[in-house]
Amino acid sequence: MQVSRGAAVIDRSIACPLYSAAETVPDAPFLIDDDCVFSYSDFSELVDCVVKDLIDRYIDQGDRLAFRAPNNAVSLATIWACFRLRVIACPISTRVPHSTAQQMADQISGILIEPLASAKPNQPSAHNAPVTVSPDDYATIIFSSGSTGTPKAVVHKLQAHFASARASNKRIPLAESDRWLLLLPVYHVGGLAIVFRCVLSRAAVVIPSPKKEVEDSIIANSVTHLSLVATQLKRILAANPESLRRCKAVLVGGGPIPRELALQATLQNVPLHVTYGMSEFASQVATSPRLLPDELANDDGHNVMAGNALSHAQIAIASDGEILVRGESLMEGYWRRDASGSSCDTGVDSEGWYHTNDMGTLDEFGRLSVLGRKDNMFISGGENIHPEEIEAAIMTMSEVRQALVVAVPNGEYGHRPIAFVDSSASFDASRIRDHLMRHLPRFKIPDSFLAWPKQAIGSMKPSRAQFRQLAVDQLQHGQK
Repeated sequence: MQVSRGAAVIDRSIACPLYSAAETVPDAPFLIDDDCVFSYSDFSELVDCVVKDLIDRYIDQGDRLAFRAPNNAVSLATIWACFRLRVIACPISTRVPHSTAQQMADQISGILIEPLASAKPNQPSAHNAPVTVSPDDYATIIFSSGSTGTPKAVVHKLQAHFASARASNKRIPLAESDRWLLLLPVYHVGGLAIVFRCVLSRAAVVIPSPKKEVEDSIIANSVTHLSLVATQLKRILAANPESLRRCKAVLVGGGPIPRELALQATLQNVPLHVTYGMSEFASQVATSPRLLPDELANDDGHNVMAGNALSHAQIAIASDGEILVRGESLMEGYWRRDASGSSCDTGVDSEGWYHTNDMGTLDEFGRLSVLGRKDNMFISGGENIHPEEIEAAIMTMSEVRQALVVAVPNGEYGHRPIAFVDSSASFDASRIRDHLMRHLPRFKIPDSFLAWPKQAIGSMKPSRAQFRQLAVDQLQHGQK
């Protein structure tokens, strides 16, 4: 982007960090997967090829380019090609059908394309392909997964992603020889953030093999860092904790982390960090140092604190308990299209705070505890209930893989909790109820426990709205 000041025109372009890495460490591995190992030089050449492809398709500066983005070399190269062309990259979930992808592209007045079919180094590339990027330009639109089933189009400048990566790498060091496993999808900010961290540190991104268990990919590829959610951590701990012990850092986020699960991991010497982040902040807001068993054993909360704010972030708690954030990585806003055209709704208050809709507290050391979503909380018989607290208590059972609690209407109490439980053992509602009676007040015990649906609902973050409707339907049919 160029900024005019009187007669002077200032070009704020900088060298593309990926290109700079290709110049300084050309032979260092950047992307490792089953099919190929791309050095930084190889991958920069692949980006040049995609640049040529996009130019041939008449994609121009400022366009919003939507494409379904599996975790592979082509997706990553397309994203970096967009940055070099000053096109806004809009990666879309691979789970959605073409018609939905087109609707998402229309939502942002974008162009939906199918990326290059294959990724091979040394393909024909654009002559004099651009090797600069503009930190001040809109760079990405990420569709937030959310929990309501209605994704928002979150707009970030490139400098926001850079600030997030730099702050993360300060809290959890990442060296040139390190390798970060890409378990999270790049169409979510958690996956995309891994790529930025690796590029700025000259580290490598590892795409796990679909033919192998995650723990086998960790060992086979000498992975040093990985990001995952609580259910993934629980499964790997049960299958092969040694794979996690080999890592330098295991970063867990995407929702509250049950204290018992974190304690189990740290007792097995897993280098565990807990984080709180969001699409609107280009990933992490707060991240803990490496957790120690003694600290967790002395904490009587159901969920683990997310630690202190990273260097690029500020956190405040509003009078009603809502978490507020601001800082260098805050989004430019939500892309909005209406009768007057397209615009970007900043979504912040007059002091620059983004209201997260999450409830939480800060202790005397500035450490953040996340209680749950503001819009998830409900009142039952005059008592406030956070579904996340009940979910965390259920997750302390060793056989439970995941749990989700929703509120359903109740004539006597207004609303009552209903729990869906995914268990590796035979489903036993009475056993779950007995377990919760030892951990929670009686009014927080769900009225019914339902088996997790065989057909998965939603994506990485299940839609509470869909689960709520499923609960109502099942209860009406007497399936308790």
